[in-house]
Amino acid sequence: MDDVTADSYEAEAAGWSTRAKVAASLVALCCVACSAVLFVRASVVAALFASACMLLGVAVLAYAWGVFRRAVGEGRLLAGSVPLTLALALGAPVAGAVLLEALTVAGTPGAALLSPASWSKLRLLLFWLCCVGMTALTCRRASRRGASTCDGDDRPSRPLPVRWGLASLAPTCLVPLGAAAVLSGAWSWGREASGERLVFLALCVAVAVVLLVVLRRTLREHVEYAVLVVILSMGTFLCFAMPPVTAISWDDQIHFDNALGLSYVTSPHVSEPEQELVAVPWVTDSILDYDEMERFLAEGGEPYAEHLEDGTGDVVASGSVRPVSLTSLLNIVSFGSIPSAVGLWLARLLGLPLAGMVVCGRFFNLLFYALMAANAVRIIPARKVLMGLVAMLPTSVFLASNYSKDPWVTAWIMLGVSQTMREFSRRDERLTPLDAAKCVIPLVLGLFPKAVYFPVLGILLLMPRERFATRRGHVLYLASVVAVALFIISTFVMPLLFPEPGAADGDWRGGEGVSSSGQIRYVLSHPLEFCVTMARYMGETCLSPAAAGGYTLHYAYFSHLPGSGELPFALVVLTAVFDQRSDERLSLSLSGRVWVVVTAACAVFLSVVALYVSFTPVGLDWVNGWQPRYLIPMLFPLLMAFEFRLPAWCERLLPVVLAGAIVLSCYCDVSHVVFL
Repeated sequence: MDDVTADSYEAEAAGWSTRAKVAASLVALCCVACSAVLFVRASVVAALFASACMLLGVAVLAYAWGVFRRAVGEGRLLAGSVPLTLALALGAPVAGAVLLEALTVAGTPGAALLSPASWSKLRLLLFWLCCVGMTALTCRRASRRGASTCDGDDRPSRPLPVRWGLASLAPTCLVPLGAAAVLSGAWSWGREASGERLVFLALCVAVAVVLLVVLRRTLREHVEYAVLVVILSMGTFLCFAMPPVTAISWDDQIHFDNALGLSYVTSPHVSEPEQELVAVPWVTDSILDYDEMERFLAEGGEPYAEHLEDGTGDVVASGSVRPVSLTSLLNIVSFGSIPSAVGLWLARLLGLPLAGMVVCGRFFNLLFYALMAANAVRIIPARKVLMGLVAMLPTSVFLASNYSKDPWVTAWIMLGVSQTMREFSRRDERLTPLDAAKCVIPLVLGLFPKAVYFPVLGILLLMPRERFATRRGHVLYLASVVAVALFIISTFVMPLLFPEPGAADGDWRGGEGVSSSGQIRYVLSHPLEFCVTMARYMGETCLSPAAAGGYTLHYAYFSHLPGSGELPFALVVLTAVFDQRSDERLSLSLSGRVWVVVTAACAVFLSVVALYVSFTPVGLDWVNGWQPRYLIPMLFPLLMAFEFRLPAWCERLLPVVLAGAIVLSCYCDVSHVVFL
């Protein structure tokens, strides 16, 4: 190893040493906090056992990571090292699974940590599979870092808040936001506390502005940093300032029920207050009754375990089900509730009161969305500002700050499109199976909760022929994309063609006369009338600038701001036109750009048709149930393909977009949330 390589390796090792110290400090704080909570909530023996499990799991993971890093640096990865192989392949996943199961049991009301009956073999298996996947990803990332170190890779220095990328910028942003929530008193919600909420909003905006000013020199090359800061700042305000109940966003009581079931993985528990969160007794004719809401919060805000001790809670089922509705969660639609489920799992472990649980579930949904959207902006080679604006729209942030599957769909589709566009730009490199999987898997994950968007998979068919070494490889790639599309299509077509015995023929919420089979027969027998209905509806709801407020400024049950969609619509359109950097272009031909627009438009059209079939009375010349928010996942693909040659001054668009996004969010927050 020459002197240059040795120096670079020592510098990399020093950097990793600092990171290891920071990570170790954070892990130690988490372990101490969890142990303190367990000592208060459980017996001393149970707390000691859980603490030992945590320390053992952390120790094994740290050992596996340390020896792996050394092996990579010395160029002997897994070569003749049996302990290393065992530690990575067996020790780390097993330790992680045991640790997660111990924490799950510790946070489950009525479960005994030292009782074998409380431990679930199915949960252990699922946790082990998750840990195996995380270990593989971590090892691969470390291997790439080690390889770049051995090759003498020298990365440019960056400002301290982003020295380690998005993962370090997120806590840098969240710490002052958490302090602002405490100082303003907004964490303790009350309808009359409008002054506290206004102060909290001002502090959140101040945190965002200060961080954007600090990062101003890096924002042109790293638009994702600005996107992360704005989403976290505006979303954190919503998580704490909105009432800590459901029925705030569209059908969020159903999504809360989903997330609650997933947070237990198996054998869910439910208390009476949580049943009320699903039943939403404070809603009458889609109108919030704040007096009833405050009564519920005053009576149901105790920690969850107290309701079990009082005999007001019970185990309602075994297996993977939604606790209140008792419907199965063993379906691909449930993937969208995973981020909120993680938040509820952690809140239960920490013994938070019911209001804290609701906020924690919301916050993890927001954190997932912010990191995923920022990562998508980082990956895409062009149109970064446009993608960032779509992610920062007030309605997008509002959905991410509630119990909703829409953020999961939007984030994964953005990531899949970004990865696909990046592969399009690498014309001189061969497409490996791993590169193809990076394009397909995010789109598939995004389509799981809403398979009706499957036409977006058509973007994958544009992969250039020269990216493949052989014609056979190209044909195999196209066949794989078609097979994936057929699988996604089958997930929502088969239930329509072959409904289960006793299943409802359509959604009863659409009103009297709803019949999916009857509507299909009507469409087949009256195709002209159907086309006229679709054209009129989409023209008045999807394409009209006046209706743009439905997917930009709408805060669901907080009411809508009528006639206010023109300004955000103009901002989105202008960004689509002027986000044209001279050194960043999408590698798409004119026909390719047209194809992208067609696939996205087809996805929107099918979402309208799906509601016409399942939610609209037979033969009605309108569509019931379709909401403009369904346009958000397809908004970027619809606009990204419009490329023009513009002067260099257009590259200064980012400050205007960031200011517009913050102002629009503040406008909605003050109108809907601050003054109730």
